[in-house]
Amino acid sequence: SYWFVHGKDYYYSVSAWDEVPIRSKLSDPVHVNYYDDVPPSTPLGLSVAPIIKGDALNITWFPNNDDTLTYSVYSNRTGMWERLANISHPKSSYIDSGGLVHGVRYYYRISAWDEVPLESKLSAVASTVHEDQKKPLAPRNLNTTNVTGTSISLTWVPNNESDLAGYMIFINVSGSGSGGPYINITTVNATATSYTVTGLVQEVTYYFVIRAFDEVPLYSDYSNEAGNTTRDTIPPRPPSLSVLPEYTNDTELIVHGRSEPNATIRVMVNGALGGESTADSTGEFIVVINLVEGSNTIVVHAVDRAGNPSEGTEPVKVILDTVPPVPYAGRDKVESKGTLVELNASGSYDAHSGIANYTWKFNLKNITVRLYGEIVYFIFNTIGNYTITLRVTDFAGNWFEDTVEVRIIEGPVDRSPPIIKKLYPDEGQTDIPVTVTVEIRFNELIDFRSMELNMSAPVNTSGSRALVLDVVQGKLDYDPGNRTVYFQPSRSLRYNQTYFVNISVDDLFFNTLRFIWNFTTMMEPIIPPDTTPPAVNLTEFSLRNRRLPVDGQVIIPFMEALNETTIIVTITDSHNNTLKGDWVYVAETYTVVFTPNRTLKFNEEYTIYIYVQDTSGNELPPGARTLTFITEKEEGELISQFFIWLMFAVIVIVIVLIIAILSIRSRQRKELTGGDDEDEFPLLDTGEFEEAEPEDEEDLDMDLEDEEIDKAPNVSVDEYECPNCGSYLTRDDDYCFTCGWDPKIDGSPDEEE
Repeated sequence: SYWFVHGKDYYYSVSAWDEVPIRSKLSDPVHVNYYDDVPPSTPLGLSVAPIIKGDALNITWFPNNDDTLTYSVYSNRTGMWERLANISHPKSSYIDSGGLVHGVRYYYRISAWDEVPLESKLSAVASTVHEDQKKPLAPRNLNTTNVTGTSISLTWVPNNESDLAGYMIFINVSGSGSGGPYINITTVNATATSYTVTGLVQEVTYYFVIRAFDEVPLYSDYSNEAGNTTRDTIPPRPPSLSVLPEYTNDTELIVHGRSEPNATIRVMVNGALGGESTADSTGEFIVVINLVEGSNTIVVHAVDRAGNPSEGTEPVKVILDTVPPVPYAGRDKVESKGTLVELNASGSYDAHSGIANYTWKFNLKNITVRLYGEIVYFIFNTIGNYTITLRVTDFAGNWFEDTVEVRIIEGPVDRSPPIIKKLYPDEGQTDIPVTVTVEIRFNELIDFRSMELNMSAPVNTSGSRALVLDVVQGKLDYDPGNRTVYFQPSRSLRYNQTYFVNISVDDLFFNTLRFIWNFTTMMEPIIPPDTTPPAVNLTEFSLRNRRLPVDGQVIIPFMEALNETTIIVTITDSHNNTLKGDWVYVAETYTVVFTPNRTLKFNEEYTIYIYVQDTSGNELPPGARTLTFITEKEEGELISQFFIWLMFAVIVIVIVLIIAILSIRSRQRKELTGGDDEDEFPLLDTGEFEEAEPEDEEDLDMDLEDEEIDKAPNVSVDEYECPNCGSYLTRDDDYCFTCGWDPKIDGSPDEEE
């Protein structure tokens, strides 16, 4: 009764048991091969039903109760029975969802298979018509793009239903807002993913939805709503401007006008953006711009909120002139009382906007008089001096003033210009020194404030044929006592050069003299070449370097200018070690200054070797190239020397005191003895000394020298004068710092004595 596997061999044996029980041996096996040749039962209860939400057909049957392992599902959708799928037992259903077409009848049969495998007979036929009962999904991600003034483009994500037939485009009813109601404006096919709605009105907000439909047709729900506002593509009109000035002296200009409300106003100055602002809700705007000196061409544009630019306004030219005019009130003048005086400003000018107004102003008997015009006239009936101010104003509003002095006198006015009585150098005079002072004497007093003198000479430079004007600067002075003007050039003139002098001067009645004359300077003298070699200023060298501080600078002064590039300085100590350092040449004092890199030794003798040439190329003589100096003594050594000198001074004072005491005692003894002990101190008896006749004149000189030494107790025997120059020296000095006399070479003073 077991389930047997078809095609498998089975073996059987038997045994016996007694009551004990004891089992017998197994009998010989019996072999048999089980073979199944009976197919499974034909499945029953086959039926087909639609699946509404899945757009598919559900095939079901009753499961078999035999050795069925698998079911095969067949369909004749191609006109022949074909197997669709194999379904494992005990499952008893199958869903057909691939490639079904709505409205078509589909037929199905099934069979059963066992393990052999043997297939049962096909079941009875079951059929049904496939009807679409599922509407498409609502389209997703509806958006608006490419918005213009009359069109809006729509885009969406396409549906993936196989039976999709197309999309319907809806727009909100005119006057309604978001949320509808909507009206259908067009239908597009199932492959479309965008659509452009045209014929719209500018600056209106529109809302859109779409629906998908299939072949039934079944309609999806509305997509999400997408809205946008059509653009404003109509440019505004050019702005209207208030009147702008033709000329101004203010670098900032206010541009005022009207335009489309809320438009952006852009003011262009000479083609570049000068400033911008936004018009208010009434269209009024104000823009402040900066002008450049000279002409400024101004054009104004308006840009509405949609970005549409207007055409520019008509160009307006505004000239910025910040330079005031140059007024000229004329020359000061002297006029007679009661005559008609002309005031002339025709010499005034303005290079930019031009002169708009001339105003003359002066005080007459505490009353301010104003006259207007370029040339005016006035009669002065009161004697006196009048300062008349001329104000010149240009069209930009800039002004400047000048004054003219008018002196009213009684009687006639001198109209003759001054006369030159004497010139130096005279007209055409030659061989004039290059350091000349020009003198001009007049026949009358002049107005020195009006004096102008120009001296120049045409010279040829660099071998060129072109002449260059050599203008001479200098100082002018005036001596009213002798009515003479002096001109002192600030530099020497050129040799053998003709100079032209041009003068202009007024007398006290403002009569002008203009005069030109010339003179020629002397030939350049021949200066013999410099053959004198340079020399060290030994006196100053000794003073500068006497007992040089160990941290000091070595100063080598010369008698003339040197060629700095030829200077070589080497300094060595007593052991012939070279002293390192830096030197500089001070051209103003002809001095070479050497700065050692380290501190010098105390009481050390240093030797300087210097080679140099002067500016004429003359070399320092070999005998003058070596100099020496000694550094200062150390502080302890100086203190010891001080105490030695102090002791010496004390000894000298004691000797002087002893001599004085002996002299006083001698005089007292003479007074007591009546002069009997004259022979005891013969040297103190001055009378006997004066009457004594020396046996030999040479002996007398020696006695006098000894007496001078005795009478000069403050002179040390270690001090002496230099036999060469007479400078004060001590025994410690190795040589004379003034003249360089060396006792080791030239002989010591002891040897001379």
